[in-house]
Amino acid sequence: ALWKRFVDLRSRRCDLLLEDARRAGERKDYALAFDLACSACRENPDHPAARRVLGYVKHGESWVTPAAARRLRAGQVNSEKFGWLPAAHLARYEQGQRLHQGKWISAAADDRRNPTVDDGWRIDSEHYRVTTNHSLAEGVRLARQLETLHEVWQHAFVDFYTPPQVMARWFAEPAAGSTGSPATAVTDTRQHQVVYYRNKQQYADALRPAQPQIDQTLGIYFARPRTAYFFAGEDQHPGTLWHEATHQLFQEFRPAPKDVGSRSNFWAVEAIACYMESLVETDDAFTLGGAEAGRAPAAIQRLLKDDFYVPLADLAPLGMTSLQRDPRLPQIYSQISGQAWFLLEKRRPATIAFLRKLYANEALPNELAKQCGCDFSSLDREYRDFLKQAAQADNPR
Repeated sequence: ALWKRFVDLRSRRCDLLLEDARRAGERKDYALAFDLACSACRENPDHPAARRVLGYVKHGESWVTPAAARRLRAGQVNSEKFGWLPAAHLARYEQGQRLHQGKWISAAADDRRNPTVDDGWRIDSEHYRVTTNHSLAEGVRLARQLETLHEVWQHAFVDFYTPPQVMARWFAEPAAGSTGSPATAVTDTRQHQVVYYRNKQQYADALRPAQPQIDQTLGIYFARPRTAYFFAGEDQHPGTLWHEATHQLFQEFRPAPKDVGSRSNFWAVEAIACYMESLVETDDAFTLGGAEAGRAPAAIQRLLKDDFYVPLADLAPLGMTSLQRDPRLPQIYSQISGQAWFLLEKRRPATIAFLRKLYANEALPNELAKQCGCDFSSLDREYRDFLKQAAQADNPR
């Protein structure tokens, strides 16, 4: 009886949260509405409307993503250890066999192959294809990390990639006599390409012709050929993975030209990727932002202790080449990480509108100020006040 009462209370809580989501949708606060729908789904995981808003579909008795549903219908299973496999192959993999070039070999023989990337392992997850010459296990691990980022990014930027008219229909009351299907979430149908090298030397040797400064990087994304590149080893850093894979999602989730930010506003392309470096997993949630996450401590240090600041009016006209050649680039990266946090916390609707323009190559140098309805100097002051308050909250007297 107590359990039934508990479930009933959670179901009622779900309905209340969805009603709050509907009200937020009416105010066009779609990011909040989506957050509330997520909370509703947590209270009642089997609520069709909440699942629909989050982009899930029913497969048998389970709710899964559309990408997972396609694989399940094709007779595949998702193994924690091996990733997606044909169901008929799973038992043999668990027994220590591996399929290579159409033939079954032992796992030990597979591990000894020492292949090139072209002859390496290909791991298909719901939204990624990871090609690696490291090992099957390491490729699966990386694919799962990328899927985590993908899920968080979809939640964090739902109002970037979803047209406002679609979000409005998620939470609108159905018209009397309406027989049409309710709007569903925009889902990612692309399989993003990732190459994962055994070590940094292989990574650098392979990519140096395309990027002469590759030795200074820990990962990179190329809009052409729409591929992200990483390497295994102690030099690797999770923030690099989140950063470069974020570039990939902003570039590929919706159509975008390959030269975003080449003429101006390149700081914002980098800032939003730096913001995702603040991704932290807790026991029951993921968080983004915060005074102690990612590069935020460095941003606070630059502004409040080092008295370093490049005004937005000076950053906005810079394209990719101009920004990357600036001798203050490391300090600027710290600054723009803090600015992305500030803008998404305090100026989110305008910032999302600006990002849409930017990734359509329609943003003028003053686009952010225009969307915010103020001048750059006002945003400079707001940012300084925001960081002061964040630092005081983090270090109370």
